[in-house]
Amino acid sequence: MTKAFVAKCLLCVALMIAAPPTFAQSRDLNIYWVDVEGGAATLIVSPSGESLLIDAGWEVGDRDAKRIFAAARRAGLTKIDYFILSHYHADHAGGLVALSKLMPIGACFDRGDFIEAANQKWRDGYLSVCGSHRTILKPGDRIPIKGLQVDVVASDGRLIADPVNGGGQTNPLCATAENKPKDVPENQLMVGALITYGGFTFLDLADLDWEKEMELACPVNKLGQISIWQAGRHGALDGAGAPGFLYAVKPQVVVVNNGPRKGLGGPSPGAAAPKYVHYERIAKTPGIEGIWQGHLSLLDKEHNTAEPMIANIEDTADCQGHTIQASVAQDGTFTITNSRNGYRRTYTARGRGVASSAAGSAAAAQAAGPADARPDPTFYAVSYVEAMASAAPKAAAALKQYRAANRTRDGFVRFDIFEQVGRPGHFALFEVWRDQAAFDARGPSQKQLADALAPIRISDYDLRPYKMLSVGPAPRAADARAVSVVSHVDVSPDPRVAGMLRRLAEASRMEEGNLRFDVVQHTMRANHFTVVETWRDQKAFDAHVAAAHTRQYRDELQPLTGSPLDERVYKAID
Repeated sequence: MTKAFVAKCLLCVALMIAAPPTFAQSRDLNIYWVDVEGGAATLIVSPSGESLLIDAGWEVGDRDAKRIFAAARRAGLTKIDYFILSHYHADHAGGLVALSKLMPIGACFDRGDFIEAANQKWRDGYLSVCGSHRTILKPGDRIPIKGLQVDVVASDGRLIADPVNGGGQTNPLCATAENKPKDVPENQLMVGALITYGGFTFLDLADLDWEKEMELACPVNKLGQISIWQAGRHGALDGAGAPGFLYAVKPQVVVVNNGPRKGLGGPSPGAAAPKYVHYERIAKTPGIEGIWQGHLSLLDKEHNTAEPMIANIEDTADCQGHTIQASVAQDGTFTITNSRNGYRRTYTARGRGVASSAAGSAAAAQAAGPADARPDPTFYAVSYVEAMASAAPKAAAALKQYRAANRTRDGFVRFDIFEQVGRPGHFALFEVWRDQAAFDARGPSQKQLADALAPIRISDYDLRPYKMLSVGPAPRAADARAVSVVSHVDVSPDPRVAGMLRRLAEASRMEEGNLRFDVVQHTMRANHFTVVETWRDQKAFDAHVAAAHTRQYRDELQPLTGSPLDERVYKAID
């Protein structure tokens, strides 16, 4: 793992360093993870301009209150319209009194009145600010913020009775998943919320414990699949992030609001060492596309995300309080930005509500993991055709005409055309359809293509059916410098290969120069895979080849294949 972490850190060498962004109101949904150093303060600004703050960090003088206030002002806010206190612990409730002296706080919501003596101070502080305008929440309630759906999924030890967000499917992980006894009362009683904007979802369960997570996931997954999960317990996943839960909700992106020595990598209270490697559990989540951290974890330096995706890398004494921000567009795309260095990545929500971009929702869907009872129906076809070199332009025109004819067909997602470098007329084609039925219904357009190619082709149209193994978001824009590579992986049957390829894809997508990295598996030959990757330029591709995770993959794969890696360089045809 040390080598992998070093490889990820190499990304910073090629970063686009930009000035920290100024937050501003827009028609996007904006979420700000304010750095309260291992506490919680999540500021949500609706497309309508209304604001919701979940938790208020530590007391610590007025440090956290000032950081929340600064983030709110940079977001264009003059007040907090709605405030949710998840529970009465110091790292969630401590900064509220000081914040109320900096800006007005509107309607308040909490879990109720039971309190342990050790937490009385924090409840008293909350009531001093919100006692005259508080609402006690119950599961199934909604916060009335304009432009968003905010569902309360947990409160006061109770959970929603009916599934939300398309959930309700039986969770096969429940049969063998590890469970744990109840945690301390506060970690059982807290408010958990699911925020929905179109097909995008954000799940904030604060410090809800392992046992309650499993109640949300078993025997059926009540929450569906999630776009962003704010890591439970600040990433201290000895007591949260239960695999039976986490691998069922399958977040695309995880934001860890940890501190340098709190949360991620830390042991349970009273334990000398953590029981699990917390970062690895997150990284192994089926379909994970990105992990962002509030701080570099000094509790386990070898298990952190890539350095560009960490908001604060120094120790507490020198911490500048940099923020992670997510901006979510109406079409389901969301961009996460690190205010420390301006580094950002864009994802496409694969939620059921995204209808405006078929390519985004279908292409972003990841391989069905063990927690998914229904296999992904997306159909992939990888095809090859070779035309006479002199007729290459004519063949390319016919392929583009086929693509144009299908773009309006029901179920069409994407069709990419690649021509092999140094071999004019040799094309590799990558089609994505909603399902095989949509692909089979192409009819006239397929015949038109076959007729156009018949007099100029010098090989048969070699079409191969595939299913998803690890397919990333819709490819990022490329220019003439881009390098595309199509590789075939034929191995002796071995269950380890799929995992090797998934790990390679996840690590490669995190490289700064990567524009695309997709892996599909032949539907009739389980030991045959095709990898389609695109890099910003030759330098980015060379860096990928030299990366530790690439070398490790090739070293592991070599004993399982009897032939050299079949890797061919192409250029994309617009």
